[in-house]
Amino acid sequence: MPSYYWDPYNIPTKRKRSSSNLKAIAILVIILLTSATGVLMVLSNVVPPTPTVGRVRVAVIDSGIDTTYVPGSYLVAQKSFIFPEYGYESTDATTTDSRPDGTPHGSLVARTVIGSSMHVVIINAKVIASDGGATSAGLVAAIRWAIEQNASVINLSLGSSPSYADPLAETVEYATSHGAVVVAAAGNSGDGGVAGTSISSPSVYEQAICVGALDEDDEIASYSSMGPTAERTMKPDIVAPGYAETTSAIYYGTSFASPRVAAAAADIIYRCQLKGITPTPGLVKTVLMKTAKSSNAPQYLEGAGALDKDAALNFIDALDSTEETPLVTYVHPHDLPVSYERLFYGDNYTFNLQIFNSRETTYSVSVQSETSGVFFIRSRITVNQSGTVPFHIHIPRTGPSQFQATINFTADDSWDSLTINFSCSQPRAHVAFDTSHSLWSIDTIYGQFRELYRTLVGTGISVTELWHPDNISLATLSMYDAVLILDPCTWEINETDPLNPVLISAKYRPDEIQAYQEYFEAGGGVFVAGLDNDSIDVASLNELLAWSGFSFNYTRTPNRNEPVSVIAIETHPSTAGVASFDFLGTTITVPQNGTVLATYHLRPVLGCMESTGGGRIVVAGTNFFIDNWGISGEYNSVDDSTLALQLISWTAGLI
Repeated sequence: MPSYYWDPYNIPTKRKRSSSNLKAIAILVIILLTSATGVLMVLSNVVPPTPTVGRVRVAVIDSGIDTTYVPGSYLVAQKSFIFPEYGYESTDATTTDSRPDGTPHGSLVARTVIGSSMHVVIINAKVIASDGGATSAGLVAAIRWAIEQNASVINLSLGSSPSYADPLAETVEYATSHGAVVVAAAGNSGDGGVAGTSISSPSVYEQAICVGALDEDDEIASYSSMGPTAERTMKPDIVAPGYAETTSAIYYGTSFASPRVAAAAADIIYRCQLKGITPTPGLVKTVLMKTAKSSNAPQYLEGAGALDKDAALNFIDALDSTEETPLVTYVHPHDLPVSYERLFYGDNYTFNLQIFNSRETTYSVSVQSETSGVFFIRSRITVNQSGTVPFHIHIPRTGPSQFQATINFTADDSWDSLTINFSCSQPRAHVAFDTSHSLWSIDTIYGQFRELYRTLVGTGISVTELWHPDNISLATLSMYDAVLILDPCTWEINETDPLNPVLISAKYRPDEIQAYQEYFEAGGGVFVAGLDNDSIDVASLNELLAWSGFSFNYTRTPNRNEPVSVIAIETHPSTAGVASFDFLGTTITVPQNGTVLATYHLRPVLGCMESTGGGRIVVAGTNFFIDNWGISGEYNSVDDSTLALQLISWTAGLI
């Protein structure tokens, strides 16, 4: 079973097939050895009081707990799940800390919980083995066991990339439906804001409280994972300090932001019990988000804002305790479009709003705007603690240049609102990102192509994402001057049976392939960026491209994990002024009537072709030069952005 730490300072390689197919769930921590003390939580100096009856049970599902960090009087239930029956390669029946890579991770997390709240006891569920990994089956079993132990809060300072049929989605819903508040670390894959969509599972799921990290200066930590999610919802939900210190080391990561929020959730539950209020998971999450302090950072980085436990407890104190569960409402996000998005005349825009509340309620929805006909949302919405509702914007091809609206959600004496504010202009061209057949969350809502999106819209090119296979029809494709097929037919793990996961890919149907052929023959532009067979189902990708004469080879080129600079570039309008570009993927076959644009060791890696009907196609055996790191100049070449823009402009008929 592979193990790893989420290190934000390493540029991640593209995902590839695993020889074991087992998904690794890793702890989310970075360690920095130091002798510093003072401003951070010095865990070794925290001496918590002896627990008393009536305290809130917080399950720490992690690497186990050592009593040198958490006194045994706090541990009310303990169990290990590291057994072959849950997919582990070996057995560890102990409940002490497995200390992956020498880090007492579970102990530090539990210590952070008891150091942040005077009203908790700990349920210790051990799922992280000494290699730093866990299995989905083990985590599912641990969460269900924690519910049996009457956990009111579950802390998950661990995560992985969301998988297909991820069993943790259903398990998080199960836990919240049984009254537990699920708090989970957002992940450490932010990479200084470059990574794009990177929220980890299980924090990515609607009912979980997804916690990002703040640094010592109360700024968003550079490693903290960011949203939005593949489901076009906003994450994280909240942020909190992401560090802890012992006498010998400082530990950073969303691992230590999550238990602070878990402790605050426990304090809210405790305060509700004192007031005679029934604290549902929805009430706890809504109050935490409603009282968070925004720093005006983008919501895809900070969510509702920074944890403010005192404000949350004051909010509880002000509630009407004559109601068993008073109604509280929060709409997430509060503003759209997302700060990096730019809209143009003729664009169609969709985002899924999340409504959190304390109990089942039906809301009346109203749109206040001088251009209300542009905005579309259901007029009545019923929500039971959490719910999602699609919100659409259909911008006319001409009209006012400024659009504003307030979307109000009202029920009884509780309400919240969404603010819409954007300007638009005429685009030079309309292009689409086709991510409909990528199963990777890192490709969605621009994801690892977010910087490419910014480059295109910054030059006046409208970009729309086609994220569902139903979008792939001739009628839809014909709305665009060019369509970029990004990471088609990716491999992904199907965890329908988490003990027997299988590799699957997202193949194009015959009607979708026909739609692309007809679109090209009618004069449309097609841009295809793929990888080698370790990452992409090359056989299925070649079926998609059969009509064009292009095909991908199977073997990774070069045989390494870091991109190389391609310098053998042919003269063409799309390559003007480009001396090099970054490449890691596979070579391609270019048809006789096509043009080889670049080679690596004399093998084609980039090519193009024009049809008699005016259609244009570009095929690249890599996506490295168009991903966020390539566009930002963080690999080798400084020409990636120039080449990407010129290739797409040529494909769309702009040059």
